[in-house]
Amino acid sequence: MPPLRPTLKQVRGLPRFHQVLFWLSSLMLVWQSLYLARFFGTSLYGVVEVPVSPPTQCGIESEQGVDATGMDAGQVLFRVDMRCTRSRFDHVFVTSPICGECGPEGWNTLSDDDGDGIYEGLITFEDVLTDKPLVGSGILYRYGISFREGPDAIWVSYPENLLAAQLLEESSCAPSSDGMTYAYRVLVTDGDGTEVRDVFGTCSPVPIPDEEWEVIARSEWERENRFLSQHIDSWWKPLSKVLLRLEVLDPILSLTFCTLLYVYSVVVIGTGYVNRNEYALKRALDEAKHKNTYLEHAAKILRHDMHSGINTYIPRGIRSLERRLNKDPECVEKLRLDAPLRMLKEGLTHTQKVYAGVTEFTNLVKAGAEIAKESHDLRQILTKYLDTTSYKSEVVIGDLPTIDVNAPLFCTAIDNLIRNGLKYNDSDSKMVALTMLDDDHLGVIDNGRGMTHEDFLEYSKPYTRKSGQKENGTGLGLNICIAILHEHGFTVSAEVRSEGGTTIKVKIR
Repeated sequence: MPPLRPTLKQVRGLPRFHQVLFWLSSLMLVWQSLYLARFFGTSLYGVVEVPVSPPTQCGIESEQGVDATGMDAGQVLFRVDMRCTRSRFDHVFVTSPICGECGPEGWNTLSDDDGDGIYEGLITFEDVLTDKPLVGSGILYRYGISFREGPDAIWVSYPENLLAAQLLEESSCAPSSDGMTYAYRVLVTDGDGTEVRDVFGTCSPVPIPDEEWEVIARSEWERENRFLSQHIDSWWKPLSKVLLRLEVLDPILSLTFCTLLYVYSVVVIGTGYVNRNEYALKRALDEAKHKNTYLEHAAKILRHDMHSGINTYIPRGIRSLERRLNKDPECVEKLRLDAPLRMLKEGLTHTQKVYAGVTEFTNLVKAGAEIAKESHDLRQILTKYLDTTSYKSEVVIGDLPTIDVNAPLFCTAIDNLIRNGLKYNDSDSKMVALTMLDDDHLGVIDNGRGMTHEDFLEYSKPYTRKSGQKENGTGLGLNICIAILHEHGFTVSAEVRSEGGTTIKVKIR
């Protein structure tokens, strides 16, 4: 069977007319491939919106300016359109309270070198006390004109009056000064330089010329579609004009290659799409690794540096205090130290329980770490965990099995479900029951407000809370609780009880 791809020698063996058709068809194939790749690529990547207003819009607020990267800090490129003013003038300048309402002299004079009616000038705003560039500060400014008048040719200067524009249009670029005379524009300078485009006497910006707009739009498109601009457009541009009409010369070959064109387009676009997503994924992974360094350091502090204080020094201090107080019972009774001492001991016990859970949880930060589990009677460890809580009387624990769990983490997770059942509860007698619903499911049943499984999935997301909720919270407790149970290999679901409240099902087997 002859090869499907003709060799150069085979092509040369064809009649001259067929050789011409072959090369024209090949060029058409390349052109169509580039056309489809560019067409579908543009559709896939989306239309890039250039972050400046087009020539037909006048919505740029002068107080914002346009980023002009490459200039020095505090430098401002002023461009003011003087074609609309009917006043005669010889000079155009910028005046400001910063320079003491200076006139057309020195740094503040604008010029029109190209004669297009738009006067330009580069000015650096500096603090008069420190001589440092003003960056990010609101700067008041307005334009002015000057001309010679009278037989002695005296220079007369007039700053623009924007008070009327402010009162009639309520424009933000013209804040009033004293409310009676003139008004100013407002500028916020940038660390990389700023450009402002204004029309003299109004709060309208200078439209961007069509030629400049096309350059900006093309530059932004190439920046956002690097794969297309680097790999496709370099071939597309020269061929598109030459081969635009060649498709009609060989329609049969065009149909024959249709499948190949689609495959080629899919490969090209798919490659560009994969490259873009790989880059985004790599950037996200690098950032995650960077953030994980802080997380590991925090975990180390919790596991090691806080251990001695919680489990050594504070217990020793309490025991030492007890020994001293036991020697003087009358002092204890006189100063009523029994209750404070009991609160210290209960607080320490609670802190040690929390520390144990946090320690086990932060151990999972290590790469490849697995949760450490041992066989425990669930009823026994949960009863012991709740003994020192203020809500133990509101929790009923039924018969529970003995399974492999990480006791501190498991108790922390179930305790979060218990506290949620008591916290989001409007009943006169709040109650939470722990019992086995069947051989495989542990149930956490409350008589609170009730929560559907859809709500449960939504509020399990980090930092997600029900809007308008009066109770305080961060939106992390349920998310961490579910993460702990998932680390055990358990699944969790929820449903509303017909008599009111919620049943949380934890599949433990």
